[in-house]
Amino acid sequence: MINSDQVQKKLNDLLNGQDDGIEEEVFLAEDLQASKTIIPQPRKDEPVVQPAKREEEDKPLYERMLGAESVEPVEGVSAIDEEEKADEPVTLPEEEKEESGDKPRDLSEDKRDKEKDDEESKAREFMNGSFNFLHKSEEELNDKIKAMELARKEDGIKMRAMNLGLGYIDLKGLPIMPEVLKFIDEKEALELKVICFLYKRQEEIRLATVELTDEVRKIAQRLQQENPGVSVLIYLTSQESMDAALKLYSSLPRRVERINDIEVLEREIAQFGLRIGGLDEIQEKINSASTTEILGVVVMAATRIEASDIHIEAEESSIKLRFRVDGVLHDVAFLPKETWNNLVARIKLNAGLKINVQDRPQDGNFTLRVQDKPVDFRVSILPTNYGESVVMRILFHDKIRKLGLDNLGIDEYNRMLLEKEINKPNGLLVITGPTGSGKTTTLYSILNKLNSSDNKIITVEDPIEYKLEGINQSEVREDKGYTFAKALRSIVRQDPDILLVGEIRDQETVEIVLNAALTGHLALSTIHANSAAGVIPRFMALGAKPYLLSPALNVSISQRLVRRVCGSCKQQMNLTEGERERVRAAMNSLSEARKRILKPNELAEPIFYTGKGCQACSGLGYRGQVGLFEILQVTDEIKQMILAGDIAEQKLKETAIRNGMVTLEQDGIIKAINGITSLEEVFRVA
Repeated sequence: MINSDQVQKKLNDLLNGQDDGIEEEVFLAEDLQASKTIIPQPRKDEPVVQPAKREEEDKPLYERMLGAESVEPVEGVSAIDEEEKADEPVTLPEEEKEESGDKPRDLSEDKRDKEKDDEESKAREFMNGSFNFLHKSEEELNDKIKAMELARKEDGIKMRAMNLGLGYIDLKGLPIMPEVLKFIDEKEALELKVICFLYKRQEEIRLATVELTDEVRKIAQRLQQENPGVSVLIYLTSQESMDAALKLYSSLPRRVERINDIEVLEREIAQFGLRIGGLDEIQEKINSASTTEILGVVVMAATRIEASDIHIEAEESSIKLRFRVDGVLHDVAFLPKETWNNLVARIKLNAGLKINVQDRPQDGNFTLRVQDKPVDFRVSILPTNYGESVVMRILFHDKIRKLGLDNLGIDEYNRMLLEKEINKPNGLLVITGPTGSGKTTTLYSILNKLNSSDNKIITVEDPIEYKLEGINQSEVREDKGYTFAKALRSIVRQDPDILLVGEIRDQETVEIVLNAALTGHLALSTIHANSAAGVIPRFMALGAKPYLLSPALNVSISQRLVRRVCGSCKQQMNLTEGERERVRAAMNSLSEARKRILKPNELAEPIFYTGKGCQACSGLGYRGQVGLFEILQVTDEIKQMILAGDIAEQKLKETAIRNGMVTLEQDGIIKAINGITSLEEVFRVA
């Protein structure tokens, strides 16, 4: 039997002229029929009759299979004439003969060759198209068979699910939310062939599995316990359907374990353990550190010398590092320009800021444990000409917990006055002073004094600098509309005994605070003014009504911070004549009550001190800070002045001094006489 492959091979050999001439089984329809006929052998005396020669042109295969069609002769031209004309050679002109060579070619032969090529091409195209059609039909048939087989399997799964009392689900093409997939871990899903494909909030969870096993039942029970009140249903599905669904796990976002840079930084700090003899040694330490270790060196050095702020400022050719120590900025080192991007990126990472944002300000914070003590860092990022400027405020928790009225630097006279005012059940205490003058520290010290089990204290701050135990602290978020005024409206409904408002900025806040102070609450706050006496006209400028301010305001405090003279290198200093004259004028204006407290020689021949500089103070001559205070008690006389509208700052100040108030300058000179600070420091801030 002849198959289609043999037919195709034979045809290709004939068409390509590669036939070897050996007789084989032929594939033409008429030849196959002829091969079935038996021809007997002729006898000796019988002449052999030769079959007549067929005078017929070879025709294409497809014409011979279909049969030749009769062609009618053209009128006026006989068939014999046509044959004779076809047999006659075509005579070319002499020129063409010469060009064509010595043996001119008959044009009828070229025509026959071309026709033969065309016929072979048509035959090849016909056969190729036939076999392509057969191949395509075979693929479609196979696909249909596979589809029927899959459908048969799915029907089998449906019947098995019905017998088990379960539902059936085809997961192919079913959209499954990523949140739903997370009910079952990918590893567990692949191992047990189970997947969660639907979750209706507070209603039901649907699982699909290939086989209902004990492990699948345990998963269903676990999900039931984790989601009380939600029913867990199990559906059967086919293996093909499950494989398609499990591929969805690959589209889930992969959790990347975040490197905790805070812990890395703490380890670096513990590793360095820097011993700083002076600020000039910091440059040497930074030069010997690698690029990634520079931040650890900077933080360790700043906490060692108890700096309050770290300033990292980009300049044209380098990065300047400055520390604010005891209120004064010091240049401590220059950093290589190439370390800038890495340094800022680490600071942003720790503070929870966006690393790729470099064209707008950002604020953040982080906490480190330095020498087993928590230290808060409040970070501010500001874009500048040559890069981002970074300032990190350092807040030492252990210091604020130990703070009290006794170690703020308030003398005995003022401390007794202040304690009397804060022990009142209601009223307003206001502190004023420039940024960095210690206002928040003083407020927290007062809160520590008042923090007891019988007092409920609520604060509204921007931002929260120190976290205090036993106190409800709320942070203002201006970007979200949570302002001081809105917070205060809610605070007064929280039944507080004492409330602290970080800053009084507008008329609405003024009115709420004053009303709170008049309705049985002790209110503490800050406001911007130049002196304690200047607080009153500042309130009036913000829209405070005199009949509210007069009974509500108990005391106003103005304060500054000065550096303490280092006790290890303290030495006596000589004053210029101008300095002595200024000291005499200030001390002569003291009230008689305060003069009686001072010793006679302290007024007649005062002695002042300064620091020389040693290893204990990092060569600065100062170590630590102390406050200068100007405490104005709102007496009945001052209340009447407020009601009458007589609120000129100078007149209020003179009245307060006459009633016993000590000015900032006078308080500073008294501390300088006692060797606590230097006269230079007093004149710097007062």
